[in-house]
Amino acid sequence: MFPFGKNTIFLKPQRLKVTKIKFFKVYKLAIIGVINFFGYIFPFDFKYLFLPNLRDFASLWQKI
Repeated sequence: MFPFGKNTIFLKPQRLKVTKIKFFKVYKLAIIGVINFFGYIFPFDFKYLFLPNLRDFASLWQKI
């Protein structure tokens, strides 16, 4: 079964929103891992350049 199939049309918007929040919670660590992975690939000043943005991004994921 696909997570977003024909049944998505008949779902209420509130129910769909909760489903998307659960979907993002599952992949939160994977996305943070990808960010750290690119940080190791490009170590030259990328971490210092995007450090405030990543800090806000991490706090945003903590709220979700």
